Amino acid sequence: MNEKIAMLLTLASQFLSQPVPHEMPTVDYVPQKVLQQKLCPQKNCKIEAVHESGTILLSNTTLEKDEVIHDSILLHELVHYVQHKSGKILNTCAGQREMEDQAYALQEWYLNDNGVYLGGPIRFGATELICSESSN
Repeated sequence: MNEKIAMLLTLASQFLSQPVPHEMPTVDYVPQKVLQQKLCPQKNCKIEAVHESGTILLSNTTLEKDEVIHDSILLHELVHYVQHKSGKILNTCAGQREMEDQAYALQEWYLNDNGVYLGGPIRFGATELICSESSN
């Protein structure tokens, strides 16, 4: 798994034009309820993963997915890890959307490059849980 994380981390870093971080992130698998309690305790959201200050938490349900889908979810969170390590933490809603857009863009490219077409862009993330459309 470490080789795969290293390869995906390099891809994320190149995409963001940032150096590859010297430290590997911690990647842990947790029950989906743990992620729901962190990001959407009042809703039954289907959150699959989250990055928190160098730790990536993936739902156990990602292990049941196709390898390419699983890896794309991990890659999405690795983009956030590289953003974090490079100091790009944008705390406004517009900034959060920008960071999510970068992560989704690479995730979609990765899926398409590996023959997975989801019929349209994927755009659900933590930003929508904390930012309304009228927010900055």
